[in-house]
Amino acid sequence: MDWRQYEQEIYDELVSLFPDAHVLRNQSRIGRSGMMRQLDILVEERVAGRSLSIVWDGKYFSCRVDVGEVEAFTGLVRDVGAHKGVLVTNIGYTAGALKRAQSEEWDIELDILTPAELERFQAKCAIPHADSWGVLLPAPFGWVVDGSRFPGGGPLATMYRRGLRSFNHAQHETEFMYVDFWHKHNKTDTLNNLLAQQKTNLTDYYSEKVEVTYPPSLVFRQDAETRIRLARICNKVGNILLEYSGFIDFPKFIFFVVLLTRETTAMRNLRKLEYVIEKALPIPIVHLSSSA
Repeated sequence: MDWRQYEQEIYDELVSLFPDAHVLRNQSRIGRSGMMRQLDILVEERVAGRSLSIVWDGKYFSCRVDVGEVEAFTGLVRDVGAHKGVLVTNIGYTAGALKRAQSEEWDIELDILTPAELERFQAKCAIPHADSWGVLLPAPFGWVVDGSRFPGGGPLATMYRRGLRSFNHAQHETEFMYVDFWHKHNKTDTLNNLLAQQKTNLTDYYSEKVEVTYPPSLVFRQDAETRIRLARICNKVGNILLEYSGFIDFPKFIFFVVLLTRETTAMRNLRKLEYVIEKALPIPIVHLSSSA
């Protein structure tokens, strides 16, 4: 295989992974620098009402991708004004390269994948469930779904950045999501009632000052009403914690996702929450019993 065949394989995989997007190969774009930039593959799609672009770059090397390659790719993604960038490497990448890619603080995101990881890129999902309903839960860009159960109960599933060692590490970084269900048992079990109940719980749980608002969102679903809530929590030493929650009001249950994030990465992570709210699908769960 040469680099042309390698790039073609990446393109073919992306066409199957993004069936609703425009997947374009060998594109040229004039960057903000005024220079013409060549893009191996450009994926353009709409998520939560926004147009998003992802630059994909295949590296057919004899050695692992290093920090220098990530720095150069970062400049390319910024220059063409793309929202995300992914390097696909045939050999692999150094730990420093992955750390540099995932530490980008600008309004873009970077990731590094091997071909094997690319095949699982959109398949990183889980089906958390409670009682008779579950949700097909997709992982947002650069994140994974962790379905590990907690001793004594806890979230049905959590999500955090790929590369973090565990959910505990994600908690330390204050950058994670968890999901839960609220089943409707009677007519009073409405989204508005759940929001009122949770607002009281937030005030009781956090002894610090809590400000609750409902920012506008571009998420739109034809099958259910959605809502985004922001709880801005100021602790005693003046540090700010942001808790975004996304709700999907399905006919039989309300599915919600809670995002904890720092202010510096809030907008980037809010888009991940919106992605989950827009893409999550309800699934009925059938419990089979066996007789002895």
